[in-house]
Amino acid sequence: MVGVLAAVGIAPAAPHLSNLVLGFGTTIVLLGVAAVEFVRRQRADGSAAPDEGERPPCRPEDRP
Repeated sequence: MVGVLAAVGIAPAAPHLSNLVLGFGTTIVLLGVAAVEFVRRQRADGSAAPDEGERPPCRPEDRP
């Protein structure tokens, strides 16, 4: 969002600069989306570390 706003603000002064800023903004957004999807898939597989709020089972027979 910041990249888009910066690109719109710079566009009249330097068109090549706005493309650069827009490209960086788009890259940051796409990397963020990819990171979120990566973490979601890991948690779905059970391979990610549990959240701090989650506790292991208290009884020994419940533990894996």
